[in-house]
Amino acid sequence: MKKTRNLILSVLCIFIVLTSTVGCDQKPALVFDEETHDFGEVEEGAKVSHTFTFRNNGSSPLEITDVRPTCGCTTSGEWTKEVEPGEKGEIPLTFNSTGYNGKVEKIINVASNDPAKPSITLRLAGSIKVNVEILPPRLWLGEVTADTKLLTGTFTLKNHLPEPVNILKIVPPGNKIKTKLEVIKEGSEYAISFEISAPFQEGSREESLLIMTDYQKRPQFSAKYGYYKPKKLEVSPDTIWVSKEDIKNPFFKTVLVLNRMDVLVSVSDIQVSDNTIQTRTKEYEKGKTIEIRLDFPAQYSIAADKPVNLKFKVRYDVTREFTVPIRLMD
Repeated sequence: MKKTRNLILSVLCIFIVLTSTVGCDQKPALVFDEETHDFGEVEEGAKVSHTFTFRNNGSSPLEITDVRPTCGCTTSGEWTKEVEPGEKGEIPLTFNSTGYNGKVEKIINVASNDPAKPSITLRLAGSIKVNVEILPPRLWLGEVTADTKLLTGTFTLKNHLPEPVNILKIVPPGNKIKTKLEVIKEGSEYAISFEISAPFQEGSREESLLIMTDYQKRPQFSAKYGYYKPKKLEVSPDTIWVSKEDIKNPFFKTVLVLNRMDVLVSVSDIQVSDNTIQTRTKEYEKGKTIEIRLDFPAQYSIAADKPVNLKFKVRYDVTREFTVPIRLMD
């Protein structure tokens, strides 16, 4: 009887060990057919689409939790979120080559519940050929002062093809902008000059001329330009970013109130929605340049459901309220 009982206990122990071992071995395994796709050579402005396929070689369901391109020029479509063992899934991607020239490599990070490879890097690589281009790609017109009455600039359209390309129309972004087209070499090279008259909007501005051509593969080109007009009352930065390196030790961040008006200002009612952050002010130039310093503790963190903001008031002829968000970098 005793031997029988011992035998039964031994069988049960073996069964428990086997079943627990099987449970431990059950995990997903993400395997891509390719992790780098070479799309060859395309003309600048073309959109390159490619679908990466993958398989779950594991023994439990695979979950693709995130697909994150590292550049705004690359976007992901609707990917397969969950794949059963032995089944396949897809991640469609599109790269916009506008503004690129020469060799490129775009990186896409894929996160999953595969414990062996929780993050995998995909790559879209190739070469961009520019047949027709706008030079410079972006034109900086400088800083606008109170005395600035006119901003001017010139773009060049160059055609590297044997076939002629002609400019049909130039569309400015507003009626304050005048344009002039000069033919340097018929069908091959053009100069597009423009001028912008005052008044100018405050802050950093980026606009573009729309250049319409008879080039069928890409009939429209954007000639981008920018300028900066300082605000009469500016708060900088508009967002306080905290990095992972920052939080290792106690650290501080600063916000400047820059007054370019004829009247003096004062800062009051400074509040932070997190009482672990201490604040103090310093005037570098009375009523003109005021610093708000924020002192953070070591190992600082922000709860996802509790955004943190700096709020304060600037007083002169009127009272204005400002809010500066405090955010953690990914």
